[in-house]
Order: sequence, then structure tokens, then C-alpha cells
Amino acid sequence: MKNLFLILFVLFAFSCKSTKNNTEKNTKDYTLSDIKTSASSIEVGELKKQEIVDLKKYLKETFNKDLDSLKYLTISYLKSKNKCWYDNYQNISSDSNKDLLNKLKTKMNSDLLIAHYDSGYNSFYSLHDEKKIISSLFDRGYETCDFMLTINSMGVYLFKTSHFSIDASNAFTNELKKLETN
Repeated sequence: MKNLFLILFVLFAFSCKSTKNNTEKNTKDYTLSDIKTSASSIEVGELKKQEIVDLKKYLKETFNKDLDSLKYLTISYLKSKNKCWYDNYQNISSDSNKDLLNKLKTKMNSDLLIAHYDSGYNSFYSLHDEKKIISSLFDRGYETCDFMLTINSMGVYLFKTSHFSIDASNAFTNELKKLETN
């Protein structure tokens, strides 16, 4: 699967203007069949009881994200520079995207956390995974530069390698909601 690093994708997502017509679906209503990601590249998983307890505590203490209150959280994760074939951290310190990131969040059914593995990078939009808990729970060893997942407060998640996508995030959230009602 061809991957782009997070920053370029975020910039691209912000610069694209969607053209709506009467037949176009609202992206907040997307399901897996609406996104351009192959279903075989998506994994469904569930954290063990202690893992979800530890993750919730870490998210709250480190990122000020209360998964119980949020119900759903999308995590876009930038893996280590050492595991990437290009400089995936090239633009990570740019703070010019603050307003654009806030606009992006309004298009989503979940809250958003953008995190990165390597230390030494200060950014408004991407936070350091200081204790490497997100990496240890979700890095599947794929030879990619990034991954994204959406997780619910019970620890059930949908995961895909590759860059962040609003469409995938919304589809993942809606699929998690369906799983909860079944």
C-alpha cells in the first residue's frame, strides 16, 4: 500500500475543497463501503481489559483525552523516522495549520489525536508518544511510515496502515457504533 507521510496528507486534506451535489453522501455518514481503502487492509481488534485501562489513563494524563467522555477517538500516528524511507517528520514543527486542524475536527464523528513516535519535535498538531504506549499497542510491524485507528471507550478499534483520512475516520466510527448495537 502506497503511503504518504502525515503532514503532507493533512496539508492536502486541508487544501482540497469538496464539491457537493445532491447525490453526494455526507462524509459523517460514511461506512466502510464508502471509503477508497480496501477492506482487506482494515483490521478490527479489541484491547485486553488491562490494555484499555492503561491506554485510557495514558490518553488522559499525556494528551488530555478522556476516552470515556469522548466515546470515540481517532489516532493518526507517525512512526519513527528510522522506520520510514523518507523524512516523514520534515514539516512536523509547522504551527501554521492550527486553524485548519480545528476545521478538520468539525468534519469528524470522533475526536482526533495526532501523535508521533520520535522525541525532540514540538508541534501544535502532533504530540509525542512519550511512553510509546500507542506504538506498543498498535504498531503491527508493517513497513509503513504511519497508521490510523479509531477506538471506542470499550477498547474495540478499527485500524489501517497508511495516512489519516476523514472519510476512513468517520466510516470507522460508524462501524464501531454498529458493532455496539449488535
